[in-house]
Amino acid sequence: MSFVKTIGHEKQKRLFLRSMQNNSLAHAYALAGEENIGKTTFALELASMLGADPVFDVFVIDQDELITAEEARSLQSRLALAPAGKHKVAVIKADLLTEEASSSLLKTLEEPPAHSVIFLTTSNFYSLLSTIASRVQKIMFSRGTDDDVKVALAPTGTSQEKTEKIVKLAGGRVGFALRLAIDDFFLELVENSQQNYELLISKSLVERLKIAEKIASQETPEVRFFLNYSLKRFADSLAPKDLGKKLYQALSDLESNVNIKLAMDNLFL
Repeated sequence: MSFVKTIGHEKQKRLFLRSMQNNSLAHAYALAGEENIGKTTFALELASMLGADPVFDVFVIDQDELITAEEARSLQSRLALAPAGKHKVAVIKADLLTEEASSSLLKTLEEPPAHSVIFLTTSNFYSLLSTIASRVQKIMFSRGTDDDVKVALAPTGTSQEKTEKIVKLAGGRVGFALRLAIDDFFLELVENSQQNYELLISKSLVERLKIAEKIASQETPEVRFFLNYSLKRFADSLAPKDLGKKLYQALSDLESNVNIKLAMDNLFL
């Protein structure tokens, strides 16, 4: 057995391969780490290696909307059925679980169906209910290397120039890099947000105000994307703490329908 689709995460690969060889897999895991670094791909490849039928035995709840209690109960019923292959596997984006869905999922974790393995993917393990966190094994994932990103992009036929650009923007996030490679609009959006963030933290007031005016002329979803992107960059940087407060305030102003030009001027001042 070996991983083919998952790039990087060698320590995690060895851990699961050893558990599979020793027949010591747990019934539930939390794959924790920031978004777009390959946690879902890892879980789905494991499902295949466990002999789960891709149609009848693998259940993925990875939508952008909140996960409801009804979905969690439906999952419980489907996992309880005998597998068509050797295992049934669920991959759940745990960050989107509602409180009611978490409670329903807890029942499944307390009495896991035979031949089932549940993978919760989360960007923040500590946001899980403590009762859920105590019933799963936490496996931490981190970003890969620039070389990992290049390996992932190679089969896509991306040009060298575009590859180098994506490598810089992805920062070791393989899933993020692949999305940049196939979605030119998203690539442009990220590029612009990156450039605007760098100007936001620069010392040139004149340039900052010019960019504030430019951003204010964009559609609201694009402004929201820039603010969220900047918050993530801020979290990974050594920028002054008051910048984080200003970014959160700008997002709050946006949701409260405050004049976008005023909100951006306040942010870039």
